[in-house]
Amino acid sequence: MAMGHAFIPVERVQGARIVLSAIWPAILLTSLSACGGGGGGGTNSTPTPPAPPVATNYNTSEYQRSRGSVRMDALSAYNQGASGQNVTVGIIDTGINTASPEFSGRISTASRDVTGSRSVSDIQDIDEHGTAVAAIIGAARNDVGIMGVAFNSTLLVLRADAPGTCGTSTGCEFFDTAIAQGVNVSVANNARVINISLGGGAAGSVFRNAIDNATANGKIVVISAGNEGGVDPDAFALIANDAVARGLVIIAGSHDLDGTTLSSFSNKAGIGQNNYLAALGSNVATIDENGVDVIASGTSFSAPHISGAIALLAQAFPNLTGAQIVDLLYTSAIDLGAVGVDAIYGRGKLSLTRAFQPQGRTSLALGAASPDGVAVSLTSNGMLSAPMGDSALQGQALSGTVFLDGYGRAYQGDLARTLGRAPQSRRLVGSLMGQGRSFAANAGGASLRLSFGQREGDGQHYLHSSAEQPRLSPEGYGFGAGVTPARAMAATVMGRISSRTQLAFGFSQIGSDLARQFDGGEEARFLLANSPLSTPGFDHRAGQAFAIRHERGGYAFTVTAESGDALGWSPERVDKYPYRMVGASATHRGGHWQWGVGAGLMDEQATMLGGIFGPAFGVGGARTYLIDGQARLDFSPHWTVAGQMRQGWTQAQLSGGLATGGVILSRSFAVDVMGKNLMMRGDRLGLRMSQPLRVERGGLRLAVPVSYDYASRTATLASRQFGLTPSGREIDLEANYGVRLMGGWIDTNLFWGRQPGHIAAQPHDMGMAVRYGLHF
Repeated sequence: MAMGHAFIPVERVQGARIVLSAIWPAILLTSLSACGGGGGGGTNSTPTPPAPPVATNYNTSEYQRSRGSVRMDALSAYNQGASGQNVTVGIIDTGINTASPEFSGRISTASRDVTGSRSVSDIQDIDEHGTAVAAIIGAARNDVGIMGVAFNSTLLVLRADAPGTCGTSTGCEFFDTAIAQGVNVSVANNARVINISLGGGAAGSVFRNAIDNATANGKIVVISAGNEGGVDPDAFALIANDAVARGLVIIAGSHDLDGTTLSSFSNKAGIGQNNYLAALGSNVATIDENGVDVIASGTSFSAPHISGAIALLAQAFPNLTGAQIVDLLYTSAIDLGAVGVDAIYGRGKLSLTRAFQPQGRTSLALGAASPDGVAVSLTSNGMLSAPMGDSALQGQALSGTVFLDGYGRAYQGDLARTLGRAPQSRRLVGSLMGQGRSFAANAGGASLRLSFGQREGDGQHYLHSSAEQPRLSPEGYGFGAGVTPARAMAATVMGRISSRTQLAFGFSQIGSDLARQFDGGEEARFLLANSPLSTPGFDHRAGQAFAIRHERGGYAFTVTAESGDALGWSPERVDKYPYRMVGASATHRGGHWQWGVGAGLMDEQATMLGGIFGPAFGVGGARTYLIDGQARLDFSPHWTVAGQMRQGWTQAQLSGGLATGGVILSRSFAVDVMGKNLMMRGDRLGLRMSQPLRVERGGLRLAVPVSYDYASRTATLASRQFGLTPSGREIDLEANYGVRLMGGWIDTNLFWGRQPGHIAAQPHDMGMAVRYGLHF
């Protein structure tokens, strides 16, 4: 490494001329090691844009040497396929090293001398400045030296230095007429961005007219803020505040290598703060007119970093207008200094990671089918219910779904990963965390039963509803919810309206629970292994219920109705979604046998079998048809075996979005062995094996946008099936033994659950509980 002449341009105006002079020493390197330091912001924006390129490692030593690219996190843009390909950048400066391999094949044939005093084709740089600026924008990615921010962009080189001024004691001089001509040539050749790393006095009318022409055509102009360390940008850059700028002129300030401090030489945002953006301009790695690697400082070198970033955005998102790109750079900038736009850092620090991430409202790319867009979240689009278990982890139906951000940019994501699951809890512990009491009163043919409890520590009362009073099981509150007991009071009123007909009303009750209470009798008190007929199968809160039974000729005909709420869990709250259920059953008892069949209908207003699917899916509710079966055999005075099964067919109700239909088949069952008077009079033993409600087949049919055409603004839709069958299967085993003791009743329960919540990776749930209750 050797010391030698280098340059730090300071721009100033002399009369009607703009002058560059080299006055500060810097380090001249014959070769550069990977001294850029720091990471490159290598995280992809989430989700990634459509049709990503073949995986390429852009985080090379060449990238690390390109310090400005590292500081603006350009790696995130490269990993998404952005390189500046087919984007033209106008560079108004001292020309370029036309022989350098860093620019081979990418210097526009429209490049020219715009002074009118040299050969039109004379764009050869003799000063260093133009080549250094061009290299920051577009040096090739060739594992040599540095790589430009937009390394595949087309460079429209417009040499504007006054003949004979470069290399003199006064430095290169620029007349605003030549600069204006460079702007006009850039517009004529469809440059998306025009870089002017120059500065000086206030713009003259010719230059002002050129800016008016450029911005009227949607071109972005980037101008250096100046190197005097002043409180305001220099007068030349303040054209950005003029009406002719139309908000498309960016003033480029310089921050240091630390990425948080404005360079001491950089003019501050001041009165140009609304149009001021900072990028690396201190100790920038670039090359001179001879192709030698150099380190240089000045706002001349922060401007091309911003211009290169614009080229990347213009290529990656061809739908963006110039105004949208500028707004995007401002809104995605990293705020430095005082909160918001301020007089030192203006809009803040350039960040390509943020600029390439979705911004604003995100919606599905459904094109003409949904011109206003269907809202989609990047993090949460619903929650799967317990019967659906770990189904979101299966298949690729939702991978590559295309959505648009607030700027109309297309991205891809896997919406399955935005579907949550109800939280798993220690259900056995949760079921025992309350203290409960029940009261019953009878008068004539009518009875009243109340059950209430107080959760320890919160002073709030809740009631249980079941023939098994007091209920501490999730059956009366919500399948699998356990840890949070219901808070509403429960009550049952039963009576006979004739010798053969019974009627019951319940509050905070399940319809099938009311029907069971018609039978009376004592049963085993299971805590967690649920009966398939005593729950809708998903987390819920019971509401009102009604049941009526009529007996005739050894048959009992029962009709039930109930309403309640499916529960959606989030860290902040529990959301409630109404459902209604009606059912009818017939049972017959003859000798030692009892059997029954039933049918039901459940309507969910906003859920599908308890699953919550947001607007992106367009599931506005569901209807489920139910078939129930049960049988019981008393094969001795002491022993009984029984079984119950429920099967459902659920059809989605659609409200726009991805879903075009959907039917799922679900099933639950339980097998019981019960004994009584085994070791002492009045004791009870119960053994149960059960499967909570589980989706066995089916899912949602979807029309998924998988690609997007910016020209027509339409998406290509693919028909896919999003299966809701989990890979896990929960099987619960529970044993209960109860006996009278000292005027009360003592129960012991042993529980073991395989793959709780139908989640294959979930560890087994097991435990033991001993309960003792007194009757008063």
